[in-house]
Amino acid sequence: MEFTVHLMDLISLPVLLKLLAVFLIYLVILSGPRNIPPGKSKWNLIASFSFFTNFFKHQEATMQRMTSKYGNIFSMYMGNQLVVFISGYDNIYQVLVKQADVFSDRPTWLPYIKQMTKIGQGIIMNDGYSWKRLRQFTLQNLRDFGMGKSLNEENIFIEIDALSKALTKKEEAVEIKPLITCAISNVIHNVVFGFRFDYEDPEFLDIINTLNDIFRHPGILNPFDYFPLGIGGLIPRAQQLREQRKRVLTKLQSYVYNQIEEHEGSYDPNDIRDFVDLYIKASKEAKEAKDENDVFTKGNIFRVICDLFVAGSESTSTTLDWAFLYMIEYPDVQKKCQQEIQEVYGNKQIKYADRDKLKYVEATLMEIQRCATVGKVYITFKCSACYQKKHKTLKGYFIPENTVIITNLESSNMDSKYWDNPKEFRPERFLDESGELVRNPAFLPFSTGKVCPGETFAKMEMFLVVTNLLQRFTFYREREDCCHDLGRRCASTVQPTPYKLRAIKRT
Repeated sequence: MEFTVHLMDLISLPVLLKLLAVFLIYLVILSGPRNIPPGKSKWNLIASFSFFTNFFKHQEATMQRMTSKYGNIFSMYMGNQLVVFISGYDNIYQVLVKQADVFSDRPTWLPYIKQMTKIGQGIIMNDGYSWKRLRQFTLQNLRDFGMGKSLNEENIFIEIDALSKALTKKEEAVEIKPLITCAISNVIHNVVFGFRFDYEDPEFLDIINTLNDIFRHPGILNPFDYFPLGIGGLIPRAQQLREQRKRVLTKLQSYVYNQIEEHEGSYDPNDIRDFVDLYIKASKEAKEAKDENDVFTKGNIFRVICDLFVAGSESTSTTLDWAFLYMIEYPDVQKKCQQEIQEVYGNKQIKYADRDKLKYVEATLMEIQRCATVGKVYITFKCSACYQKKHKTLKGYFIPENTVIITNLESSNMDSKYWDNPKEFRPERFLDESGELVRNPAFLPFSTGKVCPGETFAKMEMFLVVTNLLQRFTFYREREDCCHDLGRRCASTVQPTPYKLRAIKRT
């Protein structure tokens, strides 16, 4: 008793509480994962919040700063969620190809994904049986219905003609991105719902604006989603973002459900018109078979359709926006493309099946995608439970289960180990001395590993739009003495800062 009194005399209660707090923190740190990639501690909340706030708008500068400090594999915490960023082709290949069985699952528990998939499951942010079944159904039926075949090629040509008419009407310089967005969205809309819109149709423009609200959102990297329960609701900006997401989903859901109901009223199993008819057919067959694992619900098909628009519209239209910017900033490259088109095709319509005849054009499109990596970060995967049994480390680091993995695709397309002077725009790097195309493994416009469902379709759209428009027009800067700095802005895709061009019809 006497000893206790003396000890309390030496250590005051505030000091004792501080020591206890330090001891508890020490225990928590010791109980956490060891040897994870370097980065900011989970206790450094301000640094983490600042990182993710800046990352969405300034990806390139933020990644350069972090990789220069921590290396090509580093970690950050969003609240209690560990996120590991992977840069460099060798590391990305290790994650997405060599250890694909470990890093291929989706982090479906994240707040953003839970809200976006509350109505139904899709093919982008889904996992397990429903993902496999819906993905198989989508790929197979789109392929049979015309994905990569003549039917969709005809739809693309319809939009190329519409684009040409719209450009011909413009007597002054114009922003080409809105027109391209209308064209690409129309192609997908025609495949899914069986009809297209006029570019000035108010309903169509409203749909595009609604989709753009999704593209402008930071998605799973929104730091407001990771505040402890209850605190996020007290922050106006966090509440605003959640309400915005809810409004967008409700609006899109209403439009898609109306289209499905109209299709159900006129459905004929002997006359399959579009993707929605294919869904109705699959849904009826599942009910007749009394399939206990029926995934063909209205909610699920709504999410699949949203995924088709999100994956197939924004990335493709943004890449095309970059393509025409590079054409006006590198007129010599544009001229070489036009000369090759003229020599091979003359005034004949250019088909996708004949793309191998246009070597320089193909090389130019590849170089544009390399220099302007539209999807700079490929998100997201999680580390699955089998990891600890099959692998000890990733490049020497331990990756705990349920870690979110984000790969920096731009770092591969700019990896100096695989590219000579990577920041230089030079289509010839994809051609050998005899003029044949050269493949570089570090070229990752669509990531690597499992093929993106819309990759073939996106390639077809980009090739046909660029070649057929270059055949019909020559593109110039708005003012010849005012060059574009090739600056960029980040949203869900990396976009060029707005610019205008002049489209002069070729004779």
